[in-house]
Amino acid sequence: MTGDTTYGTVENIVAVEDSGIRAYVPLADFDHRTPFFGRDAFAYNAAQDACRCPGGESLRLRALDAVARVHIHRAPAAVCATSPLKPRCTGGTGGRKVQRNFDEAYLDRGCGGSGFGDWRT
Repeated sequence: MTGDTTYGTVENIVAVEDSGIRAYVPLADFDHRTPFFGRDAFAYNAAQDACRCPGGESLRLRALDAVARVHIHRAPAAVCATSPLKPRCTGGTGGRKVQRNFDEAYLDRGCGGSGFGDWRT
């Protein structure tokens, strides 16, 4: 099944894939609405359940949001505060946060593109 970003939601992709149909639907690109690094600049390691930032630092799992259905990974604030990449990464003081959807595995298969790079150890 193909579609445009109107149908490009995680929920739609999961429903189509679960019914045995391969989904080729792009997700909306929210990563380029700010001057900061998008999700595609962060690599995900499933074995460690962590993301790696462009500066090489690890963003560990910090919380699960059951309502939004996301894993929340965050870098330590002290690491971000001293990073030369901070102006391109975050304007906040709490450390960069990256969210990963509970159903991201569907997107990792290429159904819609997760926006995460590959990180293998």
